[in-house]
Order: sequence, then structure tokens, then C-alpha cells
Amino acid sequence: MSNHNFKAQRRIQASKQCVATECWLAKPGVRDAQNTKARVRMAREKKTQAQAVTLPAFNFHQVTPELDDSVLTMENDIPCSCDVQTLQTIAIIVSSWRKEWTFDSEATWSKVYGERFAFAQKRGERATTAFLDECDVHVREGALILDSIGEVVHTNCACCRERLKYDIILLHDLLIHVTAEVKFLEVSVYNSSIQ
Repeated sequence: MSNHNFKAQRRIQASKQCVATECWLAKPGVRDAQNTKARVRMAREKKTQAQAVTLPAFNFHQVTPELDDSVLTMENDIPCSCDVQTLQTIAIIVSSWRKEWTFDSEATWSKVYGERFAFAQKRGERATTAFLDECDVHVREGALILDSIGEVVHTNCACCRERLKYDIILLHDLLIHVTAEVKFLEVSVYNSSIQ
């Protein structure tokens, strides 16, 4: 098995795994159960951290004012009862969803797509159709990811809205990467199918 086929298989398996995970989490009660487990785990971790903290001996010569950086950072353990995904979860899904060649500069995407399309054409009509179908599935999965991002942004949950304030850069990056890849493949598949 060539390195290209192995990477393609891994990408397809990762994509299928993401879809399967989303389907599993969409089942009634599953997301709530997972959220409950996470809350229990976070509470246990906080308890062990609190027990491990020891107060240092106070030295008047080493007094420095403590800066409150809570405005700049925020822990991602805000308790939330809604079942909207976090941007961190979506980022994990996106990293396994993206085609390996899209991690390179966008300037190379056309060349790589053209090479892969030409390779599929050399292998025949079935391979070409399979390649275009795989790209179409990838585009539809990307649209679902964009819908998930939309759900995060348009939530009515106060906790999720607060968390979103601190994840704005991640939100920007996700939107740029996913939208660019989806639009590129939509146009490329369309152009390839009318040739």
C-alpha cells in the first residue's frame, strides 16, 4: 500500500469517526451523560489541586502585587448544562477532517487537486467518479462543521456566550480554514465535473 493510499485511508477513517462520534453524541441522553462525567472529573481535579496547595511562608521583602489577569484568560471549565459543542471540540474535529494537503499554503491547493484529479482520470471513470464523490462528501461534512460553529455562536446559553468571548481567535481560525477548504473543493469539483 502506497503512502498516498495509507494517508487517504487514515483521512477517510478519521472523517467517518468524526461523523460517528457526532451521531453518537446526538442520541438522547448521551451528551448529558458525557457532560455530567466531565463535571465530576473537573470537580475531582479541582479538589485534588486544592488539597495539594500549600501556603508559602510570608516574606515582607518579596511582596509583589498580584495582577488580575482574569480579563485576559479564562478556564474552560465553566459549568454548562446545555449540550452545544465547544469550539475546542469542533477544532479537534476540523483537524482530523481537513485534507492533508490543505495544511500547506492555499497557493498550492489547485496544483495538488489537479494532480490528484488527473491521477484519478488516468485510473478510469470509476476512480474519477469516486474521487469527485469523496470530495463532495468532504464538502458536505465541512458544511456540517460550519453549522456546528453556527450553533456555538448563536447559542442562548449564558455560559457558552461567556466562553465564546475568550475563544474568538479560535472561532476566526476555524471559520477561515473550514470555509476556504469547502469553497475551494466546491468550485474545483464543479469545474472538474463540467470538463
